[in-house]
Amino acid sequence: MMWSAWTGAWKLFDSDPEQFYREYHLRSKVEATTSALKRLMPVELRAKMFGGDVNEVLSKPGAYNLIGSARQMRMLGMRPTFLEELSSLEEEVRGVVGVPELEAA
Repeated sequence: MMWSAWTGAWKLFDSDPEQFYREYHLRSKVEATTSALKRLMPVELRAKMFGGDVNEVLSKPGAYNLIGSARQMRMLGMRPTFLEELSSLEEEVRGVVGVPELEAA
């Protein structure tokens, strides 16, 4: 006799409610993250080849995590230290290459 997913879930809930809620909570976390990824980034893949599709799919969670980290840093009033390092490096490169500075708009 084949059991449906609902039957298996009900049996787990009936026999071990704590285990059921632990597993269900994991499912809700996955569904929430997937929903956030779909809202934030387009669902369509733009790559023309399979390898590009794979890279695009694998890069989306990383981009999502970076956006979330940046949002949390801004909410906590944190200023990343790499910005100072980047601006000093930019000044150093401008001096070597001779690139004029852009005027602020």
